[in-house]
Amino acid sequence: MPSGAFLASTSAASVVGTVLGENLGFGGYVKIACRLVLALFVNTVAVTSWALDSVDTTESLVRIDPLTSTVTGHRTGFVIDPQTGSLVPASDTWDLSILGTFVVKTTEYGFDCLDGPFPICQGGHMNTIQLIEPQVEVDTGNERPFEFPTFVAYFNNPPDFEGDNGSCSVLLPGEHCTGVSSGQLSSFEGMFDGAHLSLTGVDPGGGMFEDGLAYTYQINASVVSTPLPAAFWLLSGALAVLFVARRRPD
Repeated sequence: MPSGAFLASTSAASVVGTVLGENLGFGGYVKIACRLVLALFVNTVAVTSWALDSVDTTESLVRIDPLTSTVTGHRTGFVIDPQTGSLVPASDTWDLSILGTFVVKTTEYGFDCLDGPFPICQGGHMNTIQLIEPQVEVDTGNERPFEFPTFVAYFNNPPDFEGDNGSCSVLLPGEHCTGVSSGQLSSFEGMFDGAHLSLTGVDPGGGMFEDGLAYTYQINASVVSTPLPAAFWLLSGALAVLFVARRRPD
């Protein structure tokens, strides 16, 4: 069960500073110095913990609207200006069509507070979104293929969401990240209200001094199938087994 510490400042620094000042006996200025130092460098003890309580996941198949969706190619890096012979930023752009389907996976995590010496936190929840199982067509010709975004992102203000493929972009309470992201990140922001999805983002190419290719995209899609809870499929499977068993001859 993922859990983590919630840290908070207390008045312990002032109390310890006073005790140290009185023990040292150097007068009021020593007391003040102790309080200041401890207030700056003593940032308390773990007072309570978060514990994962529930996970609720829904998957919805959506279809891209090719009339309002597009992928735009951008030449990145620098090229030589044939007139001046100097390096100038590349500026070529071209539009590409995009069509197909993918699955929108939304997950709600519920958290409870574990008891601690100072139980000051409250339970809460966090919502994430991930675009999975892409069956998408983008004709990029001989260029680098378009990479459909499948990383996990936050609902920062539902139904709005945003995210990127950084190694530490999505962390549950209590999780810690030691990874390091290098280079340019793929990122997007959008909206999903359970029936329609709108998404804008960037699939970066090479670095600033590398002749590469980047894509920006605008995707609009609508749900084409109503998601069913996992319990429905479990019940359906049990009924099917029962039906076959009853029809089996003695």
